[in-house]
Amino acid sequence: LLIIFLGTATVQDLIGLIMYKYTAESLDPPLKDNLNHYCLMIAEDDGEVDTDFPALDRKEIITKFGFTSLALVEAISSKKITTENNLFSAHGFSRIKVDSIHAKMKVVYQSMVKKRRLLRTGGYFQCL
Repeated sequence: LLIIFLGTATVQDLIGLIMYKYTAESLDPPLKDNLNHYCLMIAEDDGEVDTDFPALDRKEIITKFGFTSLALVEAISSKKITTENNLFSAHGFSRIKVDSIHAKMKVVYQSMVKKRRLLRTGGYFQCL
């Protein structure tokens, strides 16, 4: 599908335009009705998606990337992904579930301290 767009278009704008043209040309399979279900990824000239790279940031101007072949790919919901971090110490380990793979280490650490009921004494934590 050949798409021509303005140089000021964002990735999200381009996703919407691709979905519009795809639907207008009655191509199969039918697309979901919300553009948040899709993302753009770098593709080879033959159309194969390059999974070594993440999806393009929706807020960025598309010309920033400079690729000639992109693929519209169904996005994976981050809500379905659960991440576990295992924190090891001399006194065992703690398994902490976080909401996102982008969780800050401070949040993971505070969850571990709370789960293990550690007491802070000065600059150190005491294991009970």
